[in-house]
Amino acid sequence: MESSLEQLGLSKGEGKVYLALFDLKEGTKYSIAKEAGVSASKVYEILDKLIKKGLVSTILQNQVKHFYPSNPSQLKEYVADKKSAIIQEEAIVNQLVPMLTEKLKFTEEKTKVELFEGVNGMKTLLSIIEQEFDPVHEYVAMGIRSGKKSVFNNLVVHFLQVRADKGVSARLLFTDEGSEFYHALKKMKKTQIRTLNQVTPAGVAVYKNRVGIFYYGEKPSFIFITNEGIAQSFREFFNGLWKIAPETKKS
Repeated sequence: MESSLEQLGLSKGEGKVYLALFDLKEGTKYSIAKEAGVSASKVYEILDKLIKKGLVSTILQNQVKHFYPSNPSQLKEYVADKKSAIIQEEAIVNQLVPMLTEKLKFTEEKTKVELFEGVNGMKTLLSIIEQEFDPVHEYVAMGIRSGKKSVFNNLVVHFLQVRADKGVSARLLFTDEGSEFYHALKKMKKTQIRTLNQVTPAGVAVYKNRVGIFYYGEKPSFIFITNEGIAQSFREFFNGLWKIAPETKKS
């Protein structure tokens, strides 16, 4: 029964003392401590908590406090009071959330810059964006090249397939064309591809207020910037390149 009482919110000590009182029917500080197997110094504190919960009552006999358990049906009242408290807390939370959200709108945006390295680093970066995919927003990327390790190409293919499955549109600017990687992306739904034959040291992706910079050199590194203004600047730069890049047809 102790575990059941703990599930109702009583502490281990409270459960022991509460059950001991049912065995004793009535007890003093010392008899309860002995029966419950708890220290006498803690009994009064525990009993006081049980009294406040309405589970224990007390009387004074010959200047000595005696304690006895309340009717077991009081447990129902205890649970009902907890429910009422939760309802009140939910009402408070429902009031606070919109007010606090409104405050955030007027908070100056801070720039967050994160650095990820290697294959696992790229997985982490892409997984963060995946969780934010929303058809309302477009994903754009430039400086995409096929000539990198296949493990990175495979990660990009999987990532962009998840994007397509979630109904997010994408425009992609390649630096080369004709590769298996290129065609894998070209045939995806909700995907437009153009090519600008230029050498770029890193690829750049923009989604919502996020900018990812992908460097696939000797030590692959990925910079993740969170800032609406910076994201918008890169998005405008991408749009300028997109306009001068020749259109390609779906194969």
